[in-house]
Amino acid sequence: MRYSINVVYLLMLLQEIQNTTESQMKLISRILLEGEEEEIDNVDLDELIAALLDIKNTNVVPKSLNKIWEKFKEKRGISNINLTDLMQWDAYLHYLPEKDLIYFIENHIGNTEFYGSLKGLTKQDTALIMSSLVNIYERDHFLNHTTINLIFELVCGLSQRLLSRISDKEFRLVDDKVFHHLHSCSQARLRWLLENMMKSSIFGPPQVWKSEKLEKLGMLLLTLTPEELISIPPSSMDKMPEDILKLMDIKLIRSFTKVQIKKFSFPAFMAYKRRLSFTSNQMISRIVISVHVLLSITFLLSFI
Repeated sequence: MRYSINVVYLLMLLQEIQNTTESQMKLISRILLEGEEEEIDNVDLDELIAALLDIKNTNVVPKSLNKIWEKFKEKRGISNINLTDLMQWDAYLHYLPEKDLIYFIENHIGNTEFYGSLKGLTKQDTALIMSSLVNIYERDHFLNHTTINLIFELVCGLSQRLLSRISDKEFRLVDDKVFHHLHSCSQARLRWLLENMMKSSIFGPPQVWKSEKLEKLGMLLLTLTPEELISIPPSSMDKMPEDILKLMDIKLIRSFTKVQIKKFSFPAFMAYKRRLSFTSNQMISRIVISVHVLLSITFLLSFI
């Protein structure tokens, strides 16, 4: 009986410790997201970093991020920061001072594969990282499919002049994942890449595309013209990527033929229907707003 009481007491004590820890973490998270500089200075750096890493997949960027980074850099010394550290900070690297990012690239802390794996890069980010990498490696380093497959979205940071030097054979060997992760590319760059892929020596025109080619082209499909889109064989539409349909311009969405739509996979068909439904709801909302505005104006005019 005495043993049982001790066990209960121990469990209660552990629960109390857990509750205290959770409360402490919530407090630190609040300070991290909303705290003033004075509050940040009063929190242990390791606890701040732990809280920061805990939310790094939420797309929330604390206003105190750069202050915490400067404290971390001061404590460790920038020359002692290694790839393991950068991998922990990967979601925030493109928010840090450009000079620090360039320092890491120039000192070979991380390789093309690491920087190519970074998420959420802007056009400016890709241009900065890519120009730094090109300054370190010879340009020929980026002319083969092996490197292109490692740098993912950084392809958008390569100059068109350099891209034009990549052989058709190498372009054919570029992985699907690259063409599905070109979010920081301009429409003009996406279109240039698509036109390059439409050369007879690579994929050929849309009329001859098979399912696998359609699936591989990813975000390049967003720059198709309506005429090019409807020329794709319906039999190839079973591999139309649903994630691309979600991004496609509504004018292009409405260009699909009934025969093409019938060949969509179920997930692609649902993505297609949601795009149409979303646009219809937007139009209805605009009409309702316009009616309300018109009625309000009519009401006000009645008093004049």
